[in-house]
Amino acid sequence: IFVPKEKIVRAGNWIKQKYLQQTQKIEHQGFSVDWTQTFDFGGGVEIPSRIRIDAEVLQEFCEEKFREDEKLHADWHLSVMLSSAMENNGWMEQNYWVSPLGRLFGRGISSLQYCPKELLRRILPKTCSVLDVNTAALVILYQEHQRLVSSQASSFPHLEEFIAEKTRIRRDIADSLGVEIDQVKKAFTAIGFGIKRTTSPYPVRNVFGGGIQYEESTLVKNFGSRQTAEQFLENEFVKEYWNEYSRLGAELTQAVRKQNPAWMEELKRTLEIPEHKILPKKTILFYLFQQAEAGILKSICRQVGADLVLPKHDAAVLLKRYEPQEVFRIEQGILEDTGFLVKLSSEPV
Repeated sequence: IFVPKEKIVRAGNWIKQKYLQQTQKIEHQGFSVDWTQTFDFGGGVEIPSRIRIDAEVLQEFCEEKFREDEKLHADWHLSVMLSSAMENNGWMEQNYWVSPLGRLFGRGISSLQYCPKELLRRILPKTCSVLDVNTAALVILYQEHQRLVSSQASSFPHLEEFIAEKTRIRRDIADSLGVEIDQVKKAFTAIGFGIKRTTSPYPVRNVFGGGIQYEESTLVKNFGSRQTAEQFLENEFVKEYWNEYSRLGAELTQAVRKQNPAWMEELKRTLEIPEHKILPKKTILFYLFQQAEAGILKSICRQVGADLVLPKHDAAVLLKRYEPQEVFRIEQGILEDTGFLVKLSSEPV
């Protein structure tokens, strides 16, 4: 979602004057999921296209964030979201589209798919939970490698250890660096998205004012300092994990190109890549991952039925928390539907 800064500022000032300073309280609205309007995700899977939240709770959250951090308030587009909720009596349109690589994206300023967890916890009922696929990208690509790469010589002990012990590993690294576990989690996620092993700033073109400006690397932004980012890069487990992830991706890409499935040419046409050029490695890996991710998400949505509130990419927000036996049943359903053996976590929002 891109909203020009000028519009955010104008909307913020307007909301502040018209709503945040008013003495009359907004009438409470009850939470509701509207199944009369749905988005067709394919394969007979429908997703609700309207969710009703309590606009007063959203207003209170906006007031808090505006007082605490005006920049964060603008970055999260809270003013525009609040305006939409108030104008529609709490109803938030949930519009979706499926990318050429297969991933389901929410779009529009009222989409709750990208809401920060802090906000979701406030506007959703306390009974809601998130059913999340553990280490989705790594598990999917690891199993695709097992399926497509004929060589049995490859081994990935650190990837396998991470799949089995991700919580402990993240905690150990976080403790050694003196940072939050969530920061380490984001760093490992970024590795899966192909970030560079660097802490140096990189040049970007200023699309508004012209010229070149420099931005900090992903790792430095995540950890808040170059020193901590470098310590993360120097961690022995991180080094071996990153090497194995890179090797797995290279071997998997080579196997796909050798087999040359029909989807490669179709994807090139969709992405308007010239016929004489090859698909980039990152595009192939993203396609494999996001196609599988979409299949897993469809399976989850189909199985939870009317308990679905909204889908994420590799997770779903549900009206209630599922018991372990119910989670296991869904894992088995995913295996039957997609062929992928995944582990799910059911946690409060």
